[in-house]
Amino acid sequence: MAKRNEAAENRPAVRPVRLTSDMSMPKLSAVEIGSYVAAFAGLFLVLHLQLLGALLAGMLVFQLVHMIAPLIEKTMTSGRARWVSVVIIATIIVGGLTGATIALINPRLA
Repeated sequence: MAKRNEAAENRPAVRPVRLTSDMSMPKLSAVEIGSYVAAFAGLFLVLHLQLLGALLAGMLVFQLVHMIAPLIEKTMTSGRARWVSVVIIATIIVGGLTGATIALINPRLA
């Protein structure tokens, strides 16, 4: 038991969490305030410039890369596996768009 107590004493200081019901806001550091302002500005610009579709598409590609890369990492390094997964996704998307365009232009080929 002594070792467990010693380990608890050597833990790094953690920002305390206030568990009160007075609904008061915690004190925020300048970095946290800056990150909230930057996130709000980014979301405002995405909506104002009508880039929500591009944001969602980018997030989808990001997630697909992170899902495909571990499967490819079995045969190569991590960085190269991510590049290969990006190339695979780009090839599928460009191939699908090319096929759809050809089908629209010349229905006899489809």
